[in-house]
Amino acid sequence: MLKYPILLFLFISFSFSWGMAFLIKFVFSENIIAVSLLMFAYMCGPAVGALICVWRFDAGKRLQTLGLTFPFKSRKFWLWVGAAYLIPVTLILGASLIHALAPAVSLQPPVEGYRVLLEQAGQNPALLDSIPAINLLLIAQFFLLAPLLNTPLMLSEELGWRGWLWSHWRPYGFWKTTLLTGFVWGLWHVPIIALGHNYPGLPVWGPILFIGMCLLITPAYSLVREKTGSVWGACVMHATMNGAAAFGFVIQTQTEMPYRGAVGMGGFIMAALIAFLIVLFYRPNKAVTFPA
Repeated sequence: MLKYPILLFLFISFSFSWGMAFLIKFVFSENIIAVSLLMFAYMCGPAVGALICVWRFDAGKRLQTLGLTFPFKSRKFWLWVGAAYLIPVTLILGASLIHALAPAVSLQPPVEGYRVLLEQAGQNPALLDSIPAINLLLIAQFFLLAPLLNTPLMLSEELGWRGWLWSHWRPYGFWKTTLLTGFVWGLWHVPIIALGHNYPGLPVWGPILFIGMCLLITPAYSLVREKTGSVWGACVMHATMNGAAAFGFVIQTQTEMPYRGAVGMGGFIMAALIAFLIVLFYRPNKAVTFPA
């Protein structure tokens, strides 16, 4: 399973992204604009690896190998795109409700959490008071606008994980592909998690926790990728997860661990439940040839 093409893909993806993390930490740490640009570049590592490897190894079947198929006339495709949207929404809302059971946590209108974020960014939160129906607009932003706008951007990761790598690993079996991809996906995140993304103040335990989260949520990504037959299903799920996670973060009055939104205790419980249901009810097709 770790043949030369796979090793080359992983080397390029990790080297590119971890190189960006090095620049963030040791060269541009005081330059906010540079850090933002480098963070976006970090996310493009898997796409860079996928594009180089598909050009090198997959002549004549490049779009299929990358998962850039467009079965838009298929009802099954759209059904599972809908699932790709509903799974992360369910996960985030369930995590928030689990956290709300704790005495230290209560739920609040999203504008209140957004107000705190603006204050932390040095902006004037009073502007929010002049916007009519602000809570509805924020909900629309997190659950509609963010998934719509961010879906194409998720190719930066998914072109690698659920695109090229999926096609080369899927012949070895659904669950082997899922577990290996989940681990690699989590490991790839290690530098930015250690720098404080998702788990600020936890440079050691943060990466370990996030690898665990990636392992738990990857079965859902794999299921969507398999059922849609396209990388676009995974992109929709990833974009929705990011947008819904931001919503879960702002509606909680307490977001320190273990109540840290999607990546806190509730998120782990919901991700484990979803993974358990997939293990229990899904029987993947074993007869898959390269590329998937």
